Amino acid sequence: MMEEKKDVKFLPRFSYTKLDCEDQCGWKYKLQYVDKNYIYEDTLATELGTLTHAVLEAIARDIMAGREIDYAKYKDMFVNINKPKQEGKTDVTAPNTSSKDEGSNIFGVKILSKKYREDFYDIDPVTGESYYQKCQQFLAKGIYGLENFMKENPDLEIYDVEHEFLVPYEAEIDGKKTTVALYGFIDRILRNKKSGEFIIEDIKTKGRPFDEAKLKTPLQFVTYAIGLKTQLNLDDYPSQFYYSLPFCDNLRQQGGSKGFINRGIKKLNKILQEQNDRDFMPKPSPLCYWCAFSPTNPNQPEAGKYKCPYFSLWKKGGTAKSWEVLNQWEGKDRHEIIMKRFLLEQQGPGKDKTIEKPDFDF
Repeated sequence: MMEEKKDVKFLPRFSYTKLDCEDQCGWKYKLQYVDKNYIYEDTLATELGTLTHAVLEAIARDIMAGREIDYAKYKDMFVNINKPKQEGKTDVTAPNTSSKDEGSNIFGVKILSKKYREDFYDIDPVTGESYYQKCQQFLAKGIYGLENFMKENPDLEIYDVEHEFLVPYEAEIDGKKTTVALYGFIDRILRNKKSGEFIIEDIKTKGRPFDEAKLKTPLQFVTYAIGLKTQLNLDDYPSQFYYSLPFCDNLRQQGGSKGFINRGIKKLNKILQEQNDRDFMPKPSPLCYWCAFSPTNPNQPEAGKYKCPYFSLWKKGGTAKSWEVLNQWEGKDRHEIIMKRFLLEQQGPGKDKTIEKPDFDF
């Protein structure tokens, strides 16, 4: 049971990333946040996202300060920056980390194109374009998107970028009011200079727009709305939310259909209840292919091996269906039996012999 504490700094803390992890897969949540297997696995998507965010943040700060934007400098940064993470920095995936950028690599596309050569030049079958082409388009057009948008909307100003919040949130857990903390970083907040209305934006380096179904009740914007309303003591939640897609011709997709804040709060409370119940039910899906704890991940890190026997057998370019799994979840009471069998299978001929004894403590 979550304990009630008055100081927000000492409340059980939940970010959108942490909540989304519980929603996607209870077993991954247990491995990562309960067992503290904080594995940060670099991918082209995450590293390109970090790079693009850094460039666009610098441009936004120039606009906020009224400085002339040196695009030649930022284009060079996008192509050539080589900034490895600093030793001793906090693991950004840990639940109580306070700085978003601590421990992050920032590498330009010259390095990323070599590090992820196949993925960088691979053609997306839906868009018909590669990340190489998207990066070229960003340098030619996407990088100017924010400045052009602000000029086209003179009533708007940039209120803040990488805006951090840590606020109390009262949820109903086991039929009782329980206070937890919501925290996170909002990529960009705009404000209407006439009405004072806030507009929340999140930058996504996707190669294609979101499907409409993903835009109806985005939990990310729900947590951001609660965070900003509580932090700034607003009378109501912000009402405008957009995904900014600089790799999609600077498309801005509005997130949240009518009533989505109320729907999202119900979903948020449901996730917090599931976390409190500590059932940790796996939810295998094609996302297992990119999970650090799944053997189907072609780049699975050593630290993630031999911890999950419930993964989907689906692989990119494979024949297995998304619902085909190695082992079905049969409840916590049967987990130890399934896990022991899984480890014995992994220790068969030609398999890795150095497997630690699993922790079955729920």
